[in-house]
Amino acid sequence: PTAPRPADGGEAAEAGLRDEGELVIQRRGRLARTADGAEAMFVFDADAPEAQEPPMRLMPCQLLASMENTAARRGGSTVFVVSGMVYTYRGQNYLLPTNMRLARPHANLQ
Repeated sequence: PTAPRPADGGEAAEAGLRDEGELVIQRRGRLARTADGAEAMFVFDADAPEAQEPPMRLMPCQLLASMENTAARRGGSTVFVVSGMVYTYRGQNYLLPTNMRLARPHANLQ
C-alpha cells in the first residue's frame, strides 16, 4: 500500500510520501518496531482495507517513551489515538507525536 499523495504534486507526492509539516489528527493505531528493532513505528488502523496507510517511524520524544511504557504494561495490542506532525528525511516519513490517548474499545460504545 502507498500513502495518499498530497494535492500539491511535489517531490514528496512522487515518492508516495506525505508532505513535511502535514498534521496527523487523532488517528488510531498501534506501536510496532522496525524489522531490526531499532525504531518505533506507528501502524495506522484502517477504516477499510483499501484505505490502509503505510506505518510511519516515530521520532524519539517523551511522549513516545510514555507510549512505549504504556504498551509494555498493557500489551502489544494497545490502541492509541495519536496526533502529530509529519517530517520527511531521506525518503522516509517520520511522525513527531504531540498528543496521545488510549483508544476506547469499540465494544464499549453503544
